[in-house]
Amino acid sequence: MIELDLHLIKSRRIELKLTQQDMADYLDMGSKANYSRYESGKYAFDANTIPMLHKVLGIPITKLFTQKVTDSETEKSSEEVS
Repeated sequence: MIELDLHLIKSRRIELKLTQQDMADYLDMGSKANYSRYESGKYAFDANTIPMLHKVLGIPITKLFTQKVTDSETEKSSEEVS
């Protein structure tokens, strides 16, 4: 399953010395609390926000995503090895 790498987004924001309020302002999200919900994964960034994340954080769009292995995929891999 491919998803946004929230850890990378947060790490890069901190590296650039940007606050959550700075990000909320750049992404037109209003408040720090609102942005925090996205960065923590409670809300999902939408397709229109991803290019803005790329621009603000200076991360190639393809690097913003990560492959997450689900439990069912892990179990399947274990069965194949057995």
